[in-house]
Amino acid sequence: MKMLSGTFRKRFSYRRSVLFGCVAFIFLSTLIAEAERLPIKTYTVADGLLRDNVFKIKQDSRGFL
Repeated sequence: MKMLSGTFRKRFSYRRSVLFGCVAFIFLSTLIAEAERLPIKTYTVADGLLRDNVFKIKQDSRGFL
């Protein structure tokens, strides 16, 4: 009976440490990962569009949309 409880304790301790490691990894990865905020410009008819609605976007030879 003592052997069973010792095995259970080791297994529970291992699972607890793995869970703690996963939580720590997720927490640290969210602190490190930061997305770059790109400026967004809204184009309207006043900027030269024919309409305010856009149905297709094409990419030019230099990679711009």
